[in-house]
Amino acid sequence: MQGLSRTMFRSLMGVAFAALATWLANYLTERIFGPEELEAGNESAPTHRAA
Repeated sequence: MQGLSRTMFRSLMGVAFAALATWLANYLTERIFGPEELEAGNESAPTHRAA
């Protein structure tokens, strides 16, 4: 049973590290290149309007 728990732990750590790597890559990309611009005609994208 120890082998199963070790496999489960390693799988969960793999998912956690993949999520962290994805977040870090997105964060660094936005810091370097700025926020992503909205495409014209994309009404479903959130808009940032001053109140």
